[in-house]
Amino acid sequence: MVILLLSDLHIDNGDKFGTSGMRTTAFLQNLETLVQNYPVDQVFLNGDVLDLYRLNLNEGNVNIS
Repeated sequence: MVILLLSDLHIDNGDKFGTSGMRTTAFLQNLETLVQNYPVDQVFLNGDVLDLYRLNLNEGNVNIS
């Protein structure tokens, strides 16, 4: 069994808080290419996949001090 383990991708949504520069569409295209070109049986996304995705600091209980 071939497992593709991806971690700490920090995919951003294009706002000013993003850090990686990789957008969701680009990630999905790259992942599809990997799965099509290599014998991958399972894909695991392990932590920190999204980077402040849709986080609004004016909402919720966010402490930035």
